[in-house]
Amino acid sequence: WVPSFGGDWQTTNLSDLYGGPTLGAGISSYVTSWDGLNIAGVDGDGNVQIYWWAPGLDVWNVTAISDLVTDVDAPAGNLTGFASPTGTINLAGLASDGDLVRYSWDANGDQIWRGVNLSETSEYRV
Repeated sequence: WVPSFGGDWQTTNLSDLYGGPTLGAGISSYVTSWDGLNIAGVDGDGNVQIYWWAPGLDVWNVTAISDLVTDVDAPAGNLTGFASPTGTINLAGLASDGDLVRYSWDANGDQIWRGVNLSETSEYRV
């Protein structure tokens, strides 16, 4: 919803509108500190995808994050997304082997998606 809708909510199927992948159950949405809108999920091929829009853009974008982060297994199902006030985006989920995996991107850093297997870095099994 935005004020220009005149008080009415509007729905848009972004997959149809932009020819992007259909996301399965367990999607996560979050808003960045610069008011960017993000919808993340896992598609039918097991790829983590993010539909995203930021102020100043005319269209939504779709990015296959698991294509960019190849050093850890991709989360296989439900995702939890959260953005910090300092500009870091985080996506977390369980890989198919049960390990907890986190993808992150820092708007104030090198702006490259990174992955870490938190189960492997923890002293205790997560």
